[in-house]
Amino acid sequence: MLLQQFYLLICVNVLLAERDDVFLQLKKIWELEMVKKMGIVVSGAAIVLLIANPGFAVAKSKRLTLEQAWSVCKAEIDRNIPKADHSARYSAGGACLLRHGYRI
Repeated sequence: MLLQQFYLLICVNVLLAERDDVFLQLKKIWELEMVKKMGIVVSGAAIVLLIANPGFAVAKSKRLTLEQAWSVCKAEIDRNIPKADHSARYSAGGACLLRHGYRI
């Protein structure tokens, strides 16, 4: 009698453990499905935003012309560097033009 109760207790524990394993597997499957659904929703929202506003995807920077960049850099250099320091003015002018996308 005691042996049968012990055996029954072991069987119940095994069944509970299997049930927990099945529950964990189902939970993992459900979480994966939710991640897939959320990925689809996020992708769809991104596509809608890109179609609605194509400028949103690629930020277009307005590039100054060489003349405009030269005038901006000259004004900056005149404010910051004395006229007598020719090498510093030349270096700063080259660096400023490089920031605007031009090489001297």
